[in-house]
Amino acid sequence: MFTDHIARCAQGIDYVVLPAAERSPHMIGIRHPKGIPAVLAQALKDANIYVSFRGDSIRIAPHLYNDLADIDRLFDLLRAHA
Repeated sequence: MFTDHIARCAQGIDYVVLPAAERSPHMIGIRHPKGIPAVLAQALKDANIYVSFRGDSIRIAPHLYNDLADIDRLFDLLRAHA
């Protein structure tokens, strides 16, 4: 459920995601065609949002203690740094 929500949110702000059949059910990578803004890692850290950067992708691995509000908070920050 979380990775599907992440995929929809990512596509809504022009991030690229793999089709559902090609991704893992417990984590998802998103990529923006223009790359990752240099200030994004620090902005996420300052907001206590933890993801991994893998090359030009952002790896998001939601856990049982996350909820949809956490994911929406992540995407609010990504929108602000688009």
